[in-house]
Amino acid sequence: MRGAVMGALILALVLALAGSAQDLYHFEVASIRPSPPNPRLSPGMVPAPKLEGGPGTSDPGQITYKDIQLGTLIYRAYGLQYSNQLPAFSGQGSLFDIVARVPAGATADQLNLMLQNLLLERFNLRVDHESKILPAYALTVGKNGPKFKESSKAEAPEIPKGTKIGVPDDSGFPTVPPGYSGIVGWPSNGRIRWTGQRVAISKLAQLLNLDHPVVDQTGLTGEYDFKLDFAMTGRRNDAGATPPVDDTADSAPSVFAAVEDQLGLKLEPTKLPFDVLVIDHIDKEPTAN
Repeated sequence: MRGAVMGALILALVLALAGSAQDLYHFEVASIRPSPPNPRLSPGMVPAPKLEGGPGTSDPGQITYKDIQLGTLIYRAYGLQYSNQLPAFSGQGSLFDIVARVPAGATADQLNLMLQNLLLERFNLRVDHESKILPAYALTVGKNGPKFKESSKAEAPEIPKGTKIGVPDDSGFPTVPPGYSGIVGWPSNGRIRWTGQRVAISKLAQLLNLDHPVVDQTGLTGEYDFKLDFAMTGRRNDAGATPPVDDTADSAPSVFAAVEDQLGLKLEPTKLPFDVLVIDHIDKEPTAN
């Protein structure tokens, strides 16, 4: 009799624990609505998406997307990096506002799984993965090595409130405070100047917006400080092209020449395998909240 009672108690405890187990694969609740029109934008213009909250922020329990396209949401959910990893699909340009409650303690990777399940359950998303060989640029180290320095190993100081980031210096490069991490650009007269601080080269590769993906093959694993000055119109030109610039009195090099001459790196045309996400089905509108 005592054994039966003990067994019942253990079973009740197991069931209680199972019932209280936290689901880290789904949002606790999510609201999805079409984004309202933005009266400040001209017809045909698309507002920039906004993201607030989520794991790693000051509001980890709630995440908010505003003016987000389905394509952008799929990129985030599946960790895609390049435009050719997601072929165009019907309804890709639709904009939505999403507010979701995130389970306590969820990580960024678990958030991606929640987004995948949200797309599955609310938009009936069905996908396949394919490996395709596609044109790309390999970012490699030039024969004389990098021309930039590794960032300080010291802990970055906190940026004081009210500090202005990006104001150009006498050479036209944006200025950043010691504690800043990232790349800031300043466009002027057909050229753009970047200041990078505490930046991984893989991040630089992602921001080089060329006609094909740029893949980091430098083998450089640290964080680096650098400056880069190139012609804005050259970002989508072939490697051998000489792009036009708006200010002929102050011409700038193509991004290919600038990367080689100023950073000591090279952009080399190649073909590489990519994981391509093929949309089998997706509803244009979500199921009701």
